[in-house]
Amino acid sequence: MTITVADGPGNPRDYVAMYRVGEADGSFLSWRYLNDTQYRPAEGLTVGTVTLDVPTVSGSYEARFMSIDASGVTKRLVRSATIVVE
Repeated sequence: MTITVADGPGNPRDYVAMYRVGEADGSFLSWRYLNDTQYRPAEGLTVGTVTLDVPTVSGSYEARFMSIDASGVTKRLVRSATIVVE
């Protein structure tokens, strides 16, 4: 699944992750920084395209765009529509 972020806050630790619907923000299944890697970029990005694997186990999932500011505060910015895997 390809997810594009068009107007993020630009923190170097901002990321997109895949979750089971209802799981806590820290319980992601897979994730990527906005540079589409698991290596934090030196500079924050406000735009980016990431590719996440869609789970193969039946269930309801969602992608979330998460931001971590300079003081370490994590905030969920956006949640996708539900992705149903059958």
